Amino acid sequence: MEGRLAGQLQVQNDKNNTLKVNGAIAAKDTTFKAYGQNLTVQRGIVSFQGPLDDPRLNILAVREGLAVEAGVEIMGSVRHPRVTLVSTPNVPDTEKLSWIVLGRKPDPSGLDTSVLLAAAGSILGGQSGSGIMEQITKALGVDEISFKQAGIGSSLSGQIGVVGKRISSRVYLSYERSLATTTMGITKLTYNLTPKITVVTQAGEDSAIDLFYTFQFD
Repeated sequence: MEGRLAGQLQVQNDKNNTLKVNGAIAAKDTTFKAYGQNLTVQRGIVSFQGPLDDPRLNILAVREGLAVEAGVEIMGSVRHPRVTLVSTPNVPDTEKLSWIVLGRKPDPSGLDTSVLLAAAGSILGGQSGSGIMEQITKALGVDEISFKQAGIGSSLSGQIGVVGKRISSRVYLSYERSLATTTMGITKLTYNLTPKITVVTQAGEDSAIDLFYTFQFD
């Protein structure tokens, strides 16, 4: 982030010797570099009304100069932020992400899926309750967009983005890719032979075929 800060804060200790802060700080002439692009901070206010570690947020950062000027708005508090995507003119959230990251509409063929997936995870932090992730999932034509930590023995590291599509009642196709590295990822095909027997084939960064048998205990 490049810019300057302005404002006034009043700091004092209360009767319990707890630090209290009142006032506000605002960003002026500020740009924020994210996803390889410069976003202009049109509104950047952090206001304190008591606890030092939980100020209120009122932030709007936009990628300007494009046919669709899209950006990120953050409201709420540091402990409980609410992140939403915005744009002028208003377009679906998938397009907003694409204008922020790529500077254009998403490719209709789906070639931008992994990039938008990584951006969504970074910006939204898994806020499924906001409805944005559900809209992105529907727009990309998949059944699942999720994030998980790499397990022991996986060739991928750190946080992993997963895109999945159910082909039939027995077949599920998914693609996993690390959000922290540039590895090509893993494509998995899961086939349920019977309710208890499942075959999983994977290709890409790590190729394998696994057979799973499920036991149930009362």
